[in-house]
Order: sequence, then structure tokens, then C-alpha cells
Amino acid sequence: MSGTTSLSSHLAFNQVAQVFASKADLLPKAYIESLACVLDACEPMEAHQVEQVLRTELGAPHQAVFAEFDMVPIGSATIAQVHRAMTMNGIRVAVKVQNVSNQKLMRADLANMLTVSKFLDRLHILLPFDHTSILLEYIAQVYFCD
Repeated sequence: MSGTTSLSSHLAFNQVAQVFASKADLLPKAYIESLACVLDACEPMEAHQVEQVLRTELGAPHQAVFAEFDMVPIGSATIAQVHRAMTMNGIRVAVKVQNVSNQKLMRADLANMLTVSKFLDRLHILLPFDHTSILLEYIAQVYFCD
């Protein structure tokens, strides 16, 4: 794998690569090093998308809920990003905003990856880690978060 490999065209592949990149206990060091490039390669949502998600989830514009809300995220991943904010009573908080526009594509990508993973299992093509179990665990976490 090249350190410059781009997985940005498919969100779930990027997300699963991020999960695998954090599994130093399961994968060889060379895999972890190669996948490290995906840990910070996610484009954040645009401000109007963040505002729409907040309005939908909170039932009001963010200005009615937070005294301050930084529209520039401090971190961005494939399914969510985190913003600094301050509550009306002055408490500084981190607000996780889910990227709902990615969910449908991500579910399709995960289903496709699981199909390929199970196919590899049936053909007895062994990788140095249990890819099917990791995918199943991740899928359960993604569906649980809805």
C-alpha cells in the first residue's frame, strides 16, 4: 500500500480503513503505517449542512441553543465532525454533528464490503486478521448510532 493512497471516493471504505488503522493489536505494523494516511483525510461538511443538521436535531437554530458555536470543526471523520461550542450558561462543550448525507452511501459500501469479505472466507483466502468479524462489529456500531 502506498502512503498516498486515496480512499475518499467511498466513505465506508475510508471509515473501515480508519478502523483497521487503529487495530495495531490485529494488523501487522506495515498495514497500520500504510493506513495511517486515512486518519485525517476527511473533508468537513459545509457550514450550511452543519446548520441544517443542528436545526433538525435541536429543533431550533444553533444560535437559540448555544451562546457560541464554531462552524469550523476541530475534527472531521466520515460519519461525523466535532465543533467547539458554549452553552447558554457558559459551559464549553464539544458538539458531534453527524453527516447524515453520507449514511446511505456508507451503508451500501459496508454491505458490499461484507459480501466480498464473506466471499473471501468461503474461498478460504486468509488475511492476517479476521476482516469479517471486524466488519460485522463495525456495522453493528454504525447501525446502533442511528
